[in-house]
Amino acid sequence: MAQRFSRIRQGAYYNQGLTNYINYLQTSATRPRRIGQQGPRNLTLQVYITPFGFDIATDELVPVKANPDSYTALSTYINGAGTGAQVGDTLGANTVVTERGFRAARVVWFRNATRAVNVTTSDITGLQYLNYTGDRDSCPFGRNTATDDQIDAFNAVKAAVLQATAGANSVNRVSLSRERAPV
Repeated sequence: MAQRFSRIRQGAYYNQGLTNYINYLQTSATRPRRIGQQGPRNLTLQVYITPFGFDIATDELVPVKANPDSYTALSTYINGAGTGAQVGDTLGANTVVTERGFRAARVVWFRNATRAVNVTTSDITGLQYLNYTGDRDSCPFGRNTATDDQIDAFNAVKAAVLQATAGANSVNRVSLSRERAPV
């Protein structure tokens, strides 16, 4: 009987959050903007990949952006022998081809040595949520050969990351952000 009305109880709980969010949207025009208070953005690094979802010429590469620290942390695992994935920061003799609306596949690595979790209250909705502290790196990757599969390449990269960092972190997650084909 307890689960029968669980969605109704959740609705009552989230209704106050929705009311707070609507009030925030209605009064946000009068709130001061925080322009210039965050500091400069991190630099980005131009890296080059071969997409999984469509074919390009053998001497062409697609440019994508990566955080330099994330690229350093993950590129050795991505380019490791037998992963079926590759990413590079040099163009070499290849030419650049841009694809409108294309988003590269990305490997996302989250790690936390102490498994620390903070309960935080949202400034906008007033609802509490769990804020997981830790380090997160994300790096795009593409295929190494014409027959490489995105899921197989990701699984190989994931296995390489988890094997190399086993025991070093209490939380050690590797996830995939899938490639989106161009429009």
